[in-house]
Amino acid sequence: MSAGVNRVNLVALACSVGLAVTAGCASTQMDSTWTDPAASGTDIDKMAIIYMGQDEGVRRMAEDEVARQITGAQVVPSYVALEGVDLDDKQQVRSKLQANGFDGVMVMRLASITEQPVAVAGPYGTFDGYYGWAAPTVYDDDYLDEETTVRMVSNVFDVNQNKLIWSGTSETFDPSSAKQLVDDVSRKVAEQLEQEKIFK
Repeated sequence: MSAGVNRVNLVALACSVGLAVTAGCASTQMDSTWTDPAASGTDIDKMAIIYMGQDEGVRRMAEDEVARQITGAQVVPSYVALEGVDLDDKQQVRSKLQANGFDGVMVMRLASITEQPVAVAGPYGTFDGYYGWAAPTVYDDDYLDEETTVRMVSNVFDVNQNKLIWSGTSETFDPSSAKQLVDDVSRKVAEQLEQEKIFK
């Protein structure tokens, strides 16, 4: 895929994570996490998940997948828990959560997108094969491909105490679609929360 096409897709991703980047196999890893020392086995029983993004379809898809993956607490997508609430109004959001018995909320957002040019792999076995491939290829517009890394931040807050109890940053390499991205990130976040025993 050419660099020009990739950049167009990344603009779409930056707006809504409605992407179609490279057609490779994505991989996601947790780059870093932080946990409040007092958070293990927290009393959060009911948690809302808020995905911050401009595309409503991607938002619903992401929230549904997180709610499906996380165990140990009742997790409700914000499009259900906060129906009719202006998500830009933090006081309105918090009041609605508390009024409906939510003691926790996870907020997910896109943090960054980076592109790294890489040379397209060629035949390395023989001099003739490599030179014959490399000499004309380096002048081709498609000689350099791009690897894409998407970083997302997921934060879990105790609503009643109004404090952060867990934060994780994930990196996904070369996601092929918005669905693949949110599926992979949701699974990794859920695994990390279970591993750190954030919920009972």
